[in-house]
Amino acid sequence: MTDALIKPNTKKLLSQMDFLEEDTKEHSEQFMIYYRQFLEEFPEKAPKPKPESFFEEEVDEETPPEEAKLIKKLYREISKISHPDKVESAYLESMFKETNTAYKNKDIAKLFRIAVTLEINLENIDITYISGKIKEKIRIFEDKILTYTNSYAWKWGTASTPEEEEYVRTLINSFVPI
Repeated sequence: MTDALIKPNTKKLLSQMDFLEEDTKEHSEQFMIYYRQFLEEFPEKAPKPKPESFFEEEVDEETPPEEAKLIKKLYREISKISHPDKVESAYLESMFKETNTAYKNKDIAKLFRIAVTLEINLENIDITYISGKIKEKIRIFEDKILTYTNSYAWKWGTASTPEEEEYVRTLINSFVPI
């Protein structure tokens, strides 16, 4: 797909999705540090199950038939030029692995991102539909970041003064464990 065929707004959405995906990973790593600090200070307040499972992405098992076809089409187009049996390139092999993960997760936004990156001709793709899916992915990332930053563990980890620590300690001690 050439740049001329991708609407400027879609390019912006792809950039925003990429940024938020990376930002979510960074927040996740930082959250785990804060969570360990939180557990050291407040072991009795530890939520069950473990925090990693709070943020696992739920994959909808019921993908609409048209979307499933589009996912398969994107996967096949990307695989044609990135399959390790067809090309010898570490970069394309990494793209193929990323494609497989996106395909297994039915992540149409990620597949589209990969197709655009590899400059695959996708003239018959409904850009408006894809843009909607990218917006959904952006909302998921934003929600995850908000969940991290609104957690007691995050509040405890970012308290920078004794007064803030005391305020957060009061909040934490007033809440009932999950």
